[in-house]
Amino acid sequence: KVPNMMIQPIIENAYMYAFQNKKVGFITLFGKMNKNQLFFEIVDNGDGFDTNKKENGKDYFSGIGIKNVNERIQLLYGQDYGVHIHSIIGSGTTVTIVLPLLE
Repeated sequence: KVPNMMIQPIIENAYMYAFQNKKVGFITLFGKMNKNQLFFEIVDNGDGFDTNKKENGKDYFSGIGIKNVNERIQLLYGQDYGVHIHSIIGSGTTVTIVLPLLE
């Protein structure tokens, strides 16, 4: 079981923002289990961005979609779970969602 509307905002962000400079590319969704955790990775080969740089004083959790997904996961399952973003300018972005594996 996974929370509703957890992956859609991440894919929507990739679709809307990952290919501003690059005009073609891919967005791929992976799912995997590891012991007692469930991982979803949304990977694109788009423009990438500096995760340390703040745009207009806001970090990458300032957007409503990603912030809400992260907060909902942490409210449901605790601080060990949530959304992690890794991005390389010019190479793309990987968003990892970590959840507990529940029976």
